[in-house]
Amino acid sequence: MTWILGSFRKDVLWLYFPGLAALLLSFFILRPSPTTAFWIYTFVALQFFDSGHVYTTLWRTYLNPEERRRRQAYVYAPLFFFLLFWVWGYFQIPGLAACIIYATIFHNVRQFFGIHKWYQRLNGNYVKWADYLLYFNCFMPFLIAHFRTGPVWNYDYSDQDIFRFPNEDIYKTLLVFYFIGVTLWLVFETLRLKKNREWNRVLSAVFPTVLYGVCFLCGRTAAEIVFPLVIAHGVSYFALMSLALSRTQKRFSNLQFGTAVVLMTALLFGSLEGVFEEYYLDLTSVTLSPLVALYLTPLFCHYYFDAFLWKKTHPESPQVYSAKVLS
Repeated sequence: MTWILGSFRKDVLWLYFPGLAALLLSFFILRPSPTTAFWIYTFVALQFFDSGHVYTTLWRTYLNPEERRRRQAYVYAPLFFFLLFWVWGYFQIPGLAACIIYATIFHNVRQFFGIHKWYQRLNGNYVKWADYLLYFNCFMPFLIAHFRTGPVWNYDYSDQDIFRFPNEDIYKTLLVFYFIGVTLWLVFETLRLKKNREWNRVLSAVFPTVLYGVCFLCGRTAAEIVFPLVIAHGVSYFALMSLALSRTQKRFSNLQFGTAVVLMTALLFGSLEGVFEEYYLDLTSVTLSPLVALYLTPLFCHYYFDAFLWKKTHPESPQVYSAKVLS
């Protein structure tokens, strides 16, 4: 059985354990409070992992001359997003905060989907229904959470980050459909496991199913809902980016060196973005709309660039998705 990072231990340590640890911290240990411990936890989750991982994409795009020459999108995308969000903020068009949150959730799910698909490639046994069921397991709790009456949806941007429609009847009805869907998924996975012992792929489906179910159906605060998601996403992205760099660029052939560069990049830019958020981020300010656009441009470029950097059709994909075992 082949694992993405070379072994069961490494895959669990980088791809799954951080999210599970964050669930434990958010729900049972570090409750929202004006304490140093919670401030550090917030910084690590939102600045280091969430904001910081965005800028590690630089090493596969702008800081990679070969890749930079492949697409004119590296010139036009930043200009497009900057103008888009400047106009959006200047005219105070509703829904900007919601756009950020929904795009982030979609991007987050797509990474879990990509990891799941990666294992299917390694196993040489691709089943489309497994992808559909994984999407259901992630997106359905997010949809249901819109009708909950309990959770506090505020994130960092405004008090209307999510379109909420608290309704107990709709909530319970959707919850029934969700549990039926998860039950069918369990049956599907059980039958497939009897035929092919693909524990690596199954783990990549079970983890996001548990993570999204717990966060969106049980979480009550932003720390419980958001922090585990961004920590799981950020840490796994660090690992996958380091792996991709080690396989595609000679300067990062040493995986440990590449990982250190990725982590330092995230710490530096995540910290700078934290300062920016503290003093200059205000989605309701017309005057600051150019700065808001400047803030959002790297984020949405990251979302856009990732959409093709990790695709099977990308020229580097044979190297990135090879079954070579890491030392």
